[in-house]
This record gives sequence, structure tokens and C-alpha cells, in this order.
Amino acid sequence: MAALLSLHLIAAVIALAAGPRLGRWALVVAAAPPTAALVWLASQAADVLDGQVVSQRMGWLDELDVSFSFGLDGFALLMGLIVAGMGALILGYAASYFDASTSPRYLARFAGYFVAFAGAMLGLVLADDLWTMLVFWEATSVTSFLLIGLDDESAGARAAALRALLVTGAGGLALLGGVALLGVTTGTTSFAALAADPPSGAAIEASLVLLLLGAFTKSAQVPFHFWLPGAMAAPTPVSAYLHSATMVKAGVVLVARLAPVFAFIAWWRPLLVTVGCLTMLVGGLRALRQVDAKLLLAHGTVSQLGLLVVLLGAGFPAVTAAGVAMLAAHALFKAALFLVTGIVDHATGSRDIRCVSGVGAALPWLAGLAAVAAASMAGVVPLFGFVAKEAALDALLDASGPWGVVALVGVCVGSVLTVAYTLRWFVGMFGTRRAAPVNGALVHVHHPPSGWFVTPVVLLAGLTAVAGLVPSVAEGLFDAAAQSLDEASHAHLVLWGGVHLPLLLSAAILLGGLALHVALSRAPAFSTAAWPSGERCYQALLDGLLRGSLRVTAVSQTGSLPAYVGSVFTVVVAAVAAAFLVGASPGDRELVLASSPLQAVVAAAAAGAALAAVLAGRRFVSVLLLGAVGYGMAVLFVLYGAPDLALTQFLVETLSLVVFLLVLRHLPPRYAAPPAWAPRALRLGIALAVGVGVSAFALVAGTSRSATPIAEEVIARSEPEGGGLNVVNVILVDIRGIDTLGEITVLAVAVVGVANLVGAARRAERERRLRSLGELGLPLDTAADDVAGPQIGARSIVLDQVTRIMFHLILLVSVYVTYKGHNAPGGGFAGGLIAGAAFALRFLAGGQPRLRRSIAVPPVGLVGTGLLLAVGTGLGGLAAGNQFLESTIAKPHLPLTGELKLVSSTVFDTGVYLLVLGVVLTLLANLGAGSGEVSRSRSATGATLPDTATEARSA
Repeated sequence: MAALLSLHLIAAVIALAAGPRLGRWALVVAAAPPTAALVWLASQAADVLDGQVVSQRMGWLDELDVSFSFGLDGFALLMGLIVAGMGALILGYAASYFDASTSPRYLARFAGYFVAFAGAMLGLVLADDLWTMLVFWEATSVTSFLLIGLDDESAGARAAALRALLVTGAGGLALLGGVALLGVTTGTTSFAALAADPPSGAAIEASLVLLLLGAFTKSAQVPFHFWLPGAMAAPTPVSAYLHSATMVKAGVVLVARLAPVFAFIAWWRPLLVTVGCLTMLVGGLRALRQVDAKLLLAHGTVSQLGLLVVLLGAGFPAVTAAGVAMLAAHALFKAALFLVTGIVDHATGSRDIRCVSGVGAALPWLAGLAAVAAASMAGVVPLFGFVAKEAALDALLDASGPWGVVALVGVCVGSVLTVAYTLRWFVGMFGTRRAAPVNGALVHVHHPPSGWFVTPVVLLAGLTAVAGLVPSVAEGLFDAAAQSLDEASHAHLVLWGGVHLPLLLSAAILLGGLALHVALSRAPAFSTAAWPSGERCYQALLDGLLRGSLRVTAVSQTGSLPAYVGSVFTVVVAAVAAAFLVGASPGDRELVLASSPLQAVVAAAAAGAALAAVLAGRRFVSVLLLGAVGYGMAVLFVLYGAPDLALTQFLVETLSLVVFLLVLRHLPPRYAAPPAWAPRALRLGIALAVGVGVSAFALVAGTSRSATPIAEEVIARSEPEGGGLNVVNVILVDIRGIDTLGEITVLAVAVVGVANLVGAARRAERERRLRSLGELGLPLDTAADDVAGPQIGARSIVLDQVTRIMFHLILLVSVYVTYKGHNAPGGGFAGGLIAGAAFALRFLAGGQPRLRRSIAVPPVGLVGTGLLLAVGTGLGGLAAGNQFLESTIAKPHLPLTGELKLVSSTVFDTGVYLLVLGVVLTLLANLGAGSGEVSRSRSATGATLPDTATEARSA
């Protein structure tokens, strides 16, 4: 199962990275993982239907007993078949939906996001415990955000995507709280363990409230239903997948797993029945007001989700079995209806049911397929929707207690609305209009669909008809799914159960829905009257939140760097002081200020450089002195026997000087006067307090150790388990590999932010120069393409020639240090810094043109590739049955070299190397823009710009 999920991720990466070059083959790449999942699920079906559970568990956080746990039982099999089958089918539909005019980039993004979303949903339905479900739950939120906002140039699509992300993201936070509280209280989050011994108590009930909040937001239950119709901003294939098989079913899946366990709680059944019935009614009434066919179906989905929550959440065994059948029926008919809507949209250019005319006469076979799917949704005999709905009515009639009656009434009323909006959709899509609507024009079929375009609809309509005519075909699957949720639940589906009360109710529902449709068709004011809107409430809340945040930002974010630094330092001092006030004091261990006189000398020199940096009046002088402090620290690391730290510190300080030089070109050479609100006494007081407080903290921490250090254990396990003799490197890439992954991720995000900010500033400056040249009447082509600012001084021939000789040698050294670092000082971080230093040297010698000629790939591409390699190493470990980022050691015997030792963490180190190199190159490319080039604006206007870099060099 983990391999299938990894396959989805790999396909998503391939589609996104190479998709524009793959063209329409990106859809084939995206369809491969769902197809493979479908085949695998089919191969396991026989065992699962016999009552076996296929399980897989991979360690994650063993100390907290948290792992990735997957289980394929009857319900997971059913949902997996829906997720994988619909995914493959809809991707085939998308091949015809997106014509030749669709840009390769758009198609690649659709394919990549779609298969990633399919993998996330597959992981969610296969999850065997709540922690695993939570991980994939959040993954579906993120990927659905990307899919809904696929048309990133549309303000409406961006707003809809943000709305979906905020609502479902808030629900995800509630879910996180509920999972954590339930896990801490019960000691388990496994669905099987919870079912075996259902817990109770106030803490359990609080956790269930949080879990249900997450489910309600995900499955668009009242009052969180408003985000779902906005998701129609996505293209039709996305809408079909979202509404039939995936994201909106996530909350239903959670409710279905929990209901048989916690239905005994007094408030469970009233809450689920009430929320589900309200959602049925609100969604159905709003569907009757829509003129956009997709929006009509979207509001209908809201109503149908309410029905599923009632059936699967009420906790009655027989109703649960009917709910399982209804869940499958909904997937079939709703996907077909969305696909038909997309076909009609393509054929006519409109989805407005007031304008579309003559489609039924022009495409009678499409109308027939749509009639099958629509009749199934309305519950017309002999289709699958009728069989499932009659089973639900029969089970609700036998349900005990008042809430069984409430659920029955709610389902009947909601079903009447379903029939009415089904008729509204079908008549609107395939009827013939006599007159055009006000402010509109009739549209007709001008582009008939191809056979391949309609094939998915044929398959779905065929399955709907077969499952209705011969319900026993899939009864075993539904029975296994129902029993995996509730052992007392058994599915019994029949097409004809005789003339009994459920059949009479079905007939009354159909007649009531027909009468309501006829009545509303004669009352157009119903669809135009103003109704309360959840979306307007959401927007008002969001606007209020933004206004409040602006007020808070105006007070707290003044734009003053001294104010920010002073605030941070004040909090640090307050925290240290609080620790001392509650009794912190130096421990019993001997305090060693210095192990040798040389250490004391180096420390004193570094302290002197720090003091000089404070007193310096020029920025560049301060930078040099700060560099001296850093180099002093590197020397101390060497004296303490830490060559890895010393090497990294030395390289960081060297490259920091280059970056400071690039930044200082844009700043005045001298410091500005301090702000009036920060007199010297205040600044001096904060500085002294920080110095004393941090020193006192270091003193206490260094003498208060009571536990045995783990260093000895780390050293002992470094070579046999991490495969390396360099303990520092093994810690970075194996023992604390997740920390390293987090750090390089932050580094990647930061450098991308720097690149975007610099790019935005450069564009703004270029526009300003263009306006200035236009006002002066000068040619616009005299504006420099690169407006980074002053230029670095004249090139040095000696430096240029030395760089030509040393550049490739330094790169070779960087590679050697990277791959030798597992057993000697070095590693990916140090190697990347050395490679970055080589490019920095070339930049200083030849400026930006020389740097650009030396870079074969985009720097940001190196950052992304490095991060991908690092993450891929961890996923590879999981696929091999190890923990995330745990090293895998292989020692193959080769004919020429003999035994060769291979460690998986080498790939992780390679990713770190590429990412660090990409970060350095990105900084050089953005902060160093303009270096080494003659500014055309200077030659055109005769003006000169202050060269702070040259002044700093002379200083």
C-alpha cells in the first residue's frame, strides 16, 4: 500500500517537472498510479471479501507509538475502488475535455495535482488509524486547493480555492486536536482498538466534538456547506472527482468509521441526524435556485452528503448497510452527471440551463445516458439509486427511537427535493427553449462530442443500470464493507421487495418531486429571491479578521528593525530572568572557562572584534569585524576538536562576507542616526541585559547536567547503524535527519522568498526608471535591464586568472568533501558551501555575466531538486520498511572493486549539497544583479551613481 501511495507521488513529480515537455502524455503518466491501484485492489478483493484484512504498518514516531498504519478491509476496498476507478476514468475523460488549445503547462499542472490528490485520498481511505488519516486528510486539503485554483489567473478561482482551504484547514486543526486528545486519553488511535473497547468520558466526548467538526467541514455540512459550490471554479474533471469519489467523501468516511463505536453516546445520534437533515434541506433548496448546471449539481452534492451523514452516522446497523450502498450509487450517478455537464458545455459553450436548447434532439444518445444517471439520483426503478434508497427507507422504518423517525422524515423530504432538482437539471440541459431568456441568447450544439469523450459516461451509466437490475452482483462487496464498519450490519439489496411501505414512500417521493418541479417552474421568483448566504457570512468574517489584523499590524509591525530586534531581545531576557526567579542556579559540575591559554586568547580576540563592531561607524567595517568574530569561533571549534563545525563556520563566514558586500551596495556607507524612541541608555541597557542574561544561562546550563550524555551511545551506534565513522555527519543525515530536512526546507523557502522580493523590487525600480526616462524624453531602451544598483569596481586580472585555474578544482574538492564526509570531516552542507564559494569567486572575478555563463541549470531548480532528493530518501526508507530517513546499508561484491559499501544517506547528502549550492547561486544571481556590467542608463544620461562597494573596498 505504501508503494502505491509512493507511486502517486512519483507520478505527480514527473508530471509537474516534465509535464510541459510531455504534453498530453502527462495525463497517461497521471493515470498510471490509479490504474495500478485499481488492479492491486481487484487482486486483493477475494481475500478481503472472505473477511481478511490486509494491513501494513511503518514506524514513524516509535517513542509516541505513532506510525503509518494502513488496512484494507471491506469498507476500505469499496472506497479504494471508487477513488482509484474514478481517478483513472476521469483522467481518460480529461484527455478529450482538454483540447489541443490547452497549454502544456496547464495540462501538466492539472495532471500533477490530480494524481497527487488521488494518492492523498487513497491514503486516507486506507488509513487504519486516526494519525495516518490526519496526514492524508491535510494532504487532500492542500492538493484540492491547488486543483480548485488551477486557473491561477482567475480571481474567482483563487478566492474559491482560498475559501476551501481556510474552511477545511480550520476543520483539520479541530481534527488534529481531537486525534491528540483521544490518543492521550485512550492510549490508541487505531480504529480496530477503539471498536474493540469503546472508550467513554468527558475527554472522549470533547475529542469527538473536535473530530466531528473536522468531518463536517470536509464534507460540507451545515453551517460549513458554503465552500463546496465555489469549488466549481475548477474544470469539470476536477469537479466530477471532488464530488463523486474524493474530498467531500473524506468526512463521510470518518463518520462511518466512528459511528458504530460511539453511537451509544447520548448526543451522537441527535447531532448527526440533525446536521445531516439540515444539510439535505439547505442543499436541496439551493439547488432548485441555480441556473448554472454545475452549481446545481454542486448544491445537490451538499444535499446528498447530508443524506450520507444521516445513513452512515446514525449508528443503526441496517441503516449503515444501506448507507454503504448509497455511497457507491452516489459516486456512480454524480460522476456521470458532472461528466455529461462538461460534454454539454463543450458542445454548446454554455452551462446556463436557461440558454441551452435542443441538446436532447441533437444528441439523443447523450440524453439517454444522462437520463439513466439522473433517474438513479432521483431514485427511479430499476436503477441502482432506487435500490439503495429503498434499502435506506426500509432500514429507517425499522430503526428504533424518535431519532429514527426524524431521520426517516428528513430523508423523505430531502429526497423530494432531490427529484425536483434532478428534473430541473435534466430539463435544463436537454429541453428545447422557445424563447431566449432576458439578457441572454439561446445556444445550440455546434461541436458534437467524440466517442471517446462519452465513453466514461457510458461505463458509469452502465454500472448504474447493472447494479440496479442485478443488485446481487455487488452485494458481497457491500456486505463486506458494512460488516467492516459494524459487525451487526448486513447488506441485503433487492430490486423488487414487493408492494410494501418503502415502495409506497418511493412512489410518493417521486410524485412529490414532480409536483414541486412543476410548481417551481411556474414561479420564477423563487430562484431570484434574496436568501441568507453562508458565503456572505464567511466573507464578512474574513473581512473583519483582515481589518483587525491590519490594525494589530499597524501597531506591532512599525517597519523599524531596531524595534523588532529590541522586542525579541527583551523577551529573551525576560525568559531568562523568569528562569532565575523560579530557582535556577549553577549546578555542581566544575566550571571550565578555557582549557588552554590559546583558547582564552582567541576568545578575547573575538570579544574585542565584537566590541569594535559595535563602535564602528561604517557598515562595511562592522561586517568585517563580525566576520572576524565568526572566524574566531571557527578557531575555537578547531581547538575543541570539532573540525566539521570549524569547516562549516569558516565557509559560512566567507560567503556571508560576499552576501554582505552585495547588500551594502544598496545602503549608505555610514549608519543612520538611531530613532528618537531608542536613546543610547535604552539600547545600552538592552544590550547589557542580553549579554549578562545569555552568559548566565550558558553558565547554568553548562554546569547543571545531571543525566548521562547520549554522546557515547551515538558514537557506538554511528558506524553499525548509520554506516559512517564521522559522528557529526551521521547525526545530521540519519539520527537527526528530520531536523536537517526541516532546516533545509526553511532555507529553501527563505531563498525563494528572497528571490521573489528582489525580483519585485527590481521590476518596480525598472518601471520607475522607464517613467523617468519618458519624462526626460530619452529613449526607453536606455533603461538597464538590470537595475540592481551600483557596480562593483574594476576587474582584477590576477583574480580573474586565478579563478580560471581554481574554479573547477574547487568544485572537485566540494564533491570530494561531500562524499567523504560520512567518514571524515565534511558532508553535503560543507560541500555545497565550498561549491558556492567557487561560484562566488567566479562572480567576484567576472561579475554577473561570468556567473550566468557558469550556471547550466536555474538555481531554484537546484534547490527544488535537492529538497526532492532529501524527501525521496526518507520515502525510500519507508518503502523499504525502515523509519523515515533511517539509513539503509548495502555491501554488494563487485568483480573489479570487491566489496562496495553503499549507504542511502549519501543520496540525502547529495540533496543537501545541491540545495545549499542552489541557495548560494540564487543569492548571487539576485543580490549581485548588475555587477560587472556597464549601466546603460549611466552612459545614456551621463549620471553617476554612488559606488558604495568601491568605497567599502578602499575602506
